[in-house]
Amino acid sequence: MWIGDIDVPQEVLDAAEAGNLVFFVGAGASRAHPSNLPDFAQLVRNIGALAGRDPTEAEVRQPDVFLGHLEDCEVDVHQLVASAIDKAGSQPNVLHAAIAGLAVACQTPRIVTTNYDRHLGTAVSAMGLDPQVFEAPALPMGDDFEGIVHLHGSLSQPSHRLVVTDTDFGRAYLREAWAARFLERMFSTFSVLFIGYSHGDVVMQYLARSLGPDHNRYVLTDDDKNAEWRRLGLTPIPYPNDTGNHSALPALLERWRQLATMGHVEHRARIADLVSAEPPTIPEEVSYLEAALDHPERVRYFAEKTRFDDANRGQRWLAWLEGRPAFARLFSSEASGEPASRVLMYWIADNYMISEASSGQALRAFRERPWPPDTWHAITQTLFAFKGALPTWLKPWLLLVLQKAPTRQQRLLDMMLVDKDWTNNFDLALVVFEDRTRPLLKPTIDFDGVTDRPRFEVDLSGDEHWLTDNWTKIFLPVLDQRYAEILSLATEQISAVYRSLRGLEPNSSFDPVSFSRSAIEEHEQDDHRDAIDVLIDAARCSIETALSLAIPIGHAYLEVWGSSPNNILRRLAVHGWRVRADVGPNEKLTWLLEQHILLGRAPPARGVPADPGHAPRRGRRRNAKPGRGSSRWSRRGRQRRARPLPSLQPARLARSIGTRTPDGNDGVRRSAECPSELRPKRTPRSQLLR
Repeated sequence: MWIGDIDVPQEVLDAAEAGNLVFFVGAGASRAHPSNLPDFAQLVRNIGALAGRDPTEAEVRQPDVFLGHLEDCEVDVHQLVASAIDKAGSQPNVLHAAIAGLAVACQTPRIVTTNYDRHLGTAVSAMGLDPQVFEAPALPMGDDFEGIVHLHGSLSQPSHRLVVTDTDFGRAYLREAWAARFLERMFSTFSVLFIGYSHGDVVMQYLARSLGPDHNRYVLTDDDKNAEWRRLGLTPIPYPNDTGNHSALPALLERWRQLATMGHVEHRARIADLVSAEPPTIPEEVSYLEAALDHPERVRYFAEKTRFDDANRGQRWLAWLEGRPAFARLFSSEASGEPASRVLMYWIADNYMISEASSGQALRAFRERPWPPDTWHAITQTLFAFKGALPTWLKPWLLLVLQKAPTRQQRLLDMMLVDKDWTNNFDLALVVFEDRTRPLLKPTIDFDGVTDRPRFEVDLSGDEHWLTDNWTKIFLPVLDQRYAEILSLATEQISAVYRSLRGLEPNSSFDPVSFSRSAIEEHEQDDHRDAIDVLIDAARCSIETALSLAIPIGHAYLEVWGSSPNNILRRLAVHGWRVRADVGPNEKLTWLLEQHILLGRAPPARGVPADPGHAPRRGRRRNAKPGRGSSRWSRRGRQRRARPLPSLQPARLARSIGTRTPDGNDGVRRSAECPSELRPKRTPRSQLLR
């Protein structure tokens, strides 16, 4: 996020807002007026001059070693360092105040410094606070502290406690390692922002030994191109320093503090001000709105305040939004379910998707992208809430909703048809109905062990209740005009179910569809309905309508159904012939005999003459007399053999084909495909088992 002229990583801002950011302050923070304190290199030169031993440039690059040599020469370098730092008139500068203000603005202020001066504590106290101060070697736990930590000691301690020489550094980081232990825990727990350091500081070399492989450490620097930062495991955050006095740094921290201390009212007001104009181009304003779009509360202010009376301005804002990271997250499976993404998606749907002037622009932005479940639900719910007939410019959204549904079972789609007016676009209603009546593989109860093959059943995508509701309220009232389309759809969908069944169990002779349907007509035994019953009802009503109007298409479908390998379609053909008024009983009986569907016998194979007068040769007793069928049960399926057809009375068969049975049944046996009156008397199972 841009703050002024500085691009601060969002991770740093988030850590500060959560109270998980540590400000790690070096000697560079105390150089500006009125602090006027030297950095470590200048401190070494000053100490060398006081000791009468001017350091070389090589020794300046290793100040701890040089000071260690002076100590070996019995020079009290600790006292000299304390005297050089404890200068009269040295006071906190604007950078100290900015660091203290920003740290206090965080939920939990945490400051760690390698400086010996106490200017940071003084700056915090000037704000009316009393911070807790820790001084080496008495350091807190690195993963649980609050306040100011003087990692190398401070002027409030005896001078020999200061970490100055290479021996002191070795004790702090290697031998006793109290500084290393503190830093190890701190770096593993918090994000850390370094301020006032250069990559050549001796302190950074010792710190590098304490830095692990994590990537939550950052440094504010005017030398971001230097590769040493990467070697130290730090991410540089560059700031401009054209004047050479680092004045941009305290300005950044102060502006950051102002943003961090903004409350709900201030954020709401600023967002309202920004969205009342054209889309922003200033980096800080762009970054602020991008951050607001990712924030679960501030995105609500954006959605609340962003309403466009001018369609052109609304389109410019949508174009701006398409280039933002928050828009891309709407199409991410991981991020689309976040609260901020859901609010933004519903705002887009309400302001653009259902607006005729902007729907096309939004459609172009969405049509070629993946729709995660949360994005899909937002779009679908918006379509569902749209009252009345769908206008032309909204229909592509519905087709995409069908195409991009995350799963086949969607109750919103099941309810979509009943809630809309389809008078002027019946074809679109058929598209939705076709989608909801497609076959769907579902797991069913496994009766065998876990090592056996799991069992499945074939159902429809839609729920039976809503499919029935759709059929009776949308399609049945217009059946006289639309029976041809419904006949085609029902036939294809029933055939698709059978194709799925044969694909699932190619060698199975069991027909669960026909078995579960007691009668083609409405029957009390079919009160507990399956979803496919809606398709059977649709086919039945449509063929009855076509036949009542003496339309040739009805006769054509009877021909197709009668020759189908699918039992339900053959039963529908029998039902159609039964209700035909243009033929008599003799013609119906002739057709029925020609179809070879009585008594469960399949049509003869090609080139083999039909033998309607005899039961199938397979399973007959060797000494059975002609005209007498076997009554024993077969070993496979335990299905009883049928009696021969010649023993039936033709008049009784004609009556069954031409009239209804007293109980309202269609006369077609669900397993053997024969009229109920023609079913042979079955020997009770209890007698067979004796």
